[in-house]
Amino acid sequence: MSISSVLLSGLSGLRASQTGLGVISQNIANANTPGFVRTEVTLSPLTHLGAGAGVQVSGVQRAADRFLATASYIAEGARGAASARSDILARAQASFGDPAGSSSLFAYLDNFWSGLTQIGVDPASALRRGDAVSALQSTFAEVQRVGQTLQDLTAEADQRIADAVEEAQSLVNRIAQLNEEIRLNKRTGADASGAENAQSALIDELSVLLDVRVSPVQEGGVHVRTSGGALLVGVTPATLSYTPNSADFTTHGVIRINESLGTLSNLEPMLMGGTIKGLLDVRDKDLAGLAEALGGFSAALGDAMNAVHNENASHPAVSQMTGRQTGLLGTDALGFDGEATIGIVDAGGTLRDRLSIDFDAMTITAEAPAGVFSFAGGTISDFVSALNSAVGASSPSGSASFSGGVLSLNMSNNGGAVIQQSATDPSDRAGRGFSHFFGLNDLIARPTPMFFETGSVGTDAHGLNAGGSMTYQVRDSAGRIVADRTVSISGALAAPGATWDDLLAELNAPATGLGGYGAFAMDANTGQVTFTPGAAFTVNLIADSTTRGATGVSFTALNGLSKSATAGRAPPRCRPPRSHRRHRRARC
Repeated sequence: MSISSVLLSGLSGLRASQTGLGVISQNIANANTPGFVRTEVTLSPLTHLGAGAGVQVSGVQRAADRFLATASYIAEGARGAASARSDILARAQASFGDPAGSSSLFAYLDNFWSGLTQIGVDPASALRRGDAVSALQSTFAEVQRVGQTLQDLTAEADQRIADAVEEAQSLVNRIAQLNEEIRLNKRTGADASGAENAQSALIDELSVLLDVRVSPVQEGGVHVRTSGGALLVGVTPATLSYTPNSADFTTHGVIRINESLGTLSNLEPMLMGGTIKGLLDVRDKDLAGLAEALGGFSAALGDAMNAVHNENASHPAVSQMTGRQTGLLGTDALGFDGEATIGIVDAGGTLRDRLSIDFDAMTITAEAPAGVFSFAGGTISDFVSALNSAVGASSPSGSASFSGGVLSLNMSNNGGAVIQQSATDPSDRAGRGFSHFFGLNDLIARPTPMFFETGSVGTDAHGLNAGGSMTYQVRDSAGRIVADRTVSISGALAAPGATWDDLLAELNAPATGLGGYGAFAMDANTGQVTFTPGAAFTVNLIADSTTRGATGVSFTALNGLSKSATAGRAPPRCRPPRSHRRHRRARC
């Protein structure tokens, strides 16, 4: 071996050592840098014309363990999801208050029950009655506050999803750009570890937002996918998009990945962890469940109070009774059986006439003056017409009317009315008595139905105005949108004689309705229409523009088939005092 060969071999060793010293220096300097991975120099023999010529640096590689990195991504995704849910659920729980505290929803309810107990001690005390009513008002005000807080948190979660998607898009774009830089460095033999470290740090950030799986590419760079298989970074970056919706009780859109994929563009089913997944779960499951439960509690409490209130009467009797919004039309079948009595009293509280209503015989019998008024036609309008005649005969300025789904009794300012159930054969429609069903003496009110047992039958006219429509979105078990269905009140459904049975048949039609994805049915005992989705599908209401006659009540609101109809029952309100100059009893 010549002296020059020996010198060249020594020089190659010095160059390799210099590179190694630079790598070691970089490792030491960045030992505490988050996301930095130690790099190592790989050496290989250098030959010249088959003879040894020293050593050469064949590469500088990151000492990264793919399996540890994958475990880290999984852990970060789980942490991100749990952290997002924990944050919002902790605030939702705080809105209910400490059960042992004095200012929680539970404390308000306890105060109300305590107020009712005090009334039992001294029923004649106006102060005790006023305290109980005030406590009930405070309870429902607190229910309304908590219900609105849940909707605000839902809107916040939705906006945070949009922000996280935007951040994820930025990270995906930068990871893809670094792929190009890494490939270029490797092709030219340059050190790519710096770009790889930067890319690894970005992937760490992305793993908090989305659960990711990373696979190296032979020519340099990586492919990034979600655990469900959605390709976020390949040859090019994926395109992510989401539009938030802050409306209360709304059906939210989906996170799109590469819009051109059509039904496969929904990213959500392909997420198993990460902040975005946690926010989706808390928005669509946790908060939605809490809102439904609160709405059910509120409605049950209000309906129970109304049931008791309608079984009793005030003293002195009120002169005007305005019922609740039933969502019914005058042409609907009356649907009551049993008996009820309306007592008409004068200004001094003396009984002036008794109107005995026999729903089975379809007659109203008056005593002073004596008379029998028939509503043999069997509709609500027939009944109200007979009731109006009976009231007018007993009280010349008295009247009964049914308009826009609301029944009203007006006994003039010179007297009042009380309503009582028969002790042996109480009136009943879908499980509620005459006064309770129409809400003539309700304590708690809301603009749309508080309960959904309408007492309708399939042969009743559906009464929905022509031109309205219901739009549903169907998703499969993987969350992919498989169908959009719109059922319009047009054609045969807009005909005057179209019934609930006709509407249900159209809703259940396989080709144009939801027949392939579930079934609508009317309960024979209560008249409520329900929907049961197929096991493999989720059906969401997107919009309902239907209205029933002049009631302003939609099909879904009437039957509790929308979030606004069920969860939206959380803020009922106490009614203001009756406008009767001698009505001294405090009322909600």
